[in-house]
Amino acid sequence: MGVKKLSPIEQLDYVLAFFVKNPSDIGFGKMRAVIMIVADKVINDRTLTALILDKLVKDQYLTLQEHYSFAGELIADGGDHYVLTFDGAVFHQQGGYKQQMINANQNEYQTKSYARRLIWATWSAGIVAFILLLWQVFIYIWPPK
Repeated sequence: MGVKKLSPIEQLDYVLAFFVKNPSDIGFGKMRAVIMIVADKVINDRTLTALILDKLVKDQYLTLQEHYSFAGELIADGGDHYVLTFDGAVFHQQGGYKQQMINANQNEYQTKSYARRLIWATWSAGIVAFILLLWQVFIYIWPPK
């Protein structure tokens, strides 16, 4: 059985879901997160996984925080750790990037539909106004007796 190839949107949702399913108070270091995500064999490319993590940080669904020990001391060489933000958890619960794309497509369709209706209504109003103008010209030339 082969590995299903995920679209970029599904890859973003998969990595975000990884952080939702694996909550951690101390977070995941970049290498640990990449290794754990690649170990699931859904996304096999470490570079791609790192880029996805960067995108999630840019979108503010993950945050980079300094690494502290359990005693509360800053670990100088620990590097930054990825931590799921509240916005990230809410975004995942609302359907993630896939739902965002669906909503954008629905909004685009609805906007186009309204535009078509507006054009139709404008043309209809113009035709009715032209018919009324013709009627008034007809009454002016041949007044009723």
